Amino acid sequence: SSLADFTELQSMTTEEWVRGYFDAGLHGSPGSAFQYNSLNSFLLSAAVREKRGVGLFAYLDRKLFKPLGIENVYWEKSPDGVEKGGWGLYIRPEDVLKIVEMIRQNGVYRGKEILSRRWVEAMCRPAMRPEEKSGEFDYGLHIWVGRESGARLLNGMFGQNALTYPDTGYSVVAHASNADLFQQGPFFRICDEYFSKNAKSGEEAGEKTDLSDAIRVFRNGDEKPDAPAPQKEKRSFFDFFRRKKAEKTSLLPAEAEAFSGRAFVPSEVDCSLGVMPRVMQAVENEYTAGITRIAFEREEDRFTAVFTEGEAAYSLPVGIGRWQTVRRVFGETEWLLGIRGRFASDEDGRPALILTVRFLETPFSRTFRFYLDRNEMEIRADEKPGKAFLVRFAETMGGEFLEKPLVGSALSKIDPDLLGYKLDALFSPHKTFREDLTRKEKNV
Repeated sequence: SSLADFTELQSMTTEEWVRGYFDAGLHGSPGSAFQYNSLNSFLLSAAVREKRGVGLFAYLDRKLFKPLGIENVYWEKSPDGVEKGGWGLYIRPEDVLKIVEMIRQNGVYRGKEILSRRWVEAMCRPAMRPEEKSGEFDYGLHIWVGRESGARLLNGMFGQNALTYPDTGYSVVAHASNADLFQQGPFFRICDEYFSKNAKSGEEAGEKTDLSDAIRVFRNGDEKPDAPAPQKEKRSFFDFFRRKKAEKTSLLPAEAEAFSGRAFVPSEVDCSLGVMPRVMQAVENEYTAGITRIAFEREEDRFTAVFTEGEAAYSLPVGIGRWQTVRRVFGETEWLLGIRGRFASDEDGRPALILTVRFLETPFSRTFRFYLDRNEMEIRADEKPGKAFLVRFAETMGGEFLEKPLVGSALSKIDPDLLGYKLDALFSPHKTFREDLTRKEKNV
């Protein structure tokens, strides 16, 4: 309830977050209204460093993590070296479960008092009532409190959630990858239906869905196939013999031969298009210079896609029909990637490659669809969470999100239809690259 103007959005525009927080001012009387703002949490992190002489991670490592047996944990820092506080915590689901179990038991974990009962009760006492779009939860001290379900919730964006139900003794933790904001989406309904004090017994529920079925529907309900099923292929006489040769010498599909050893460049570099998804670029303050070249390499049954962005080149080994993992550095941060590819042909018989790159330590993923047409390659890119998430987030944050560097300050003044077109261009770009021929090939 600080009503500070320095929010997640403003933090994308400066490297001095503490100064930025105090210079930005307020947009109301502090304490008069609720506004979710992770930079309040950041300022508390900065206060811990100022007061204790150590960062929030070092402080909590001694006071919370080690007493709970939590070791594999990392917290991102702001550009000025302070733990972000409101986000950027990398922690295993089973360790989050320890934290919410401790909260469920009023500060006690496996018989040992970690936090005082008085503090946990104060923490879980509703202090503010958010707007209805935040769901059926009030807000305590850095924790959401269910009005009807009795749940205590640690809620993060993109499906990172930990729920505990003191009345029934259940706790549920999920690390997901979806576009959920606050207490929206089916996850909370499923948890309340099966684990809260309002859950009905089998007889009361009548035709109540089995939990395993409910989870399967939740996981698969929004999934879409990577690409349409291959249609009847149109192939030349040369394609026929190339396919036969490839089938004899390689475990890779024949379509891989069409890509192998070729490179493509754009007629104009688009800074919206990079291996790292656009929303992730904004979250991490790591903006791409745009893809300037894409090359495909093949060595026996190994297939590699090489993306050049500015002075950086990312060589990504592609798992065909399976995930291939590799670590790569973007900016100053090393990320664990999962890469999977699938070769096919589209309805016009063009060789196609569907390539998905997941940043496995985050909820973000990028999917490229490459279509070859002689010396040109059509590229359709998409990302999750993408445009739909951005629009929902903008509505939640009062629209100001669309005025920030992520999409450009001019977009807020554009006609809604044109704005939708611009957002599609940013988050689902559709480009054509031409083959990067050698000098000898050009002469021929």
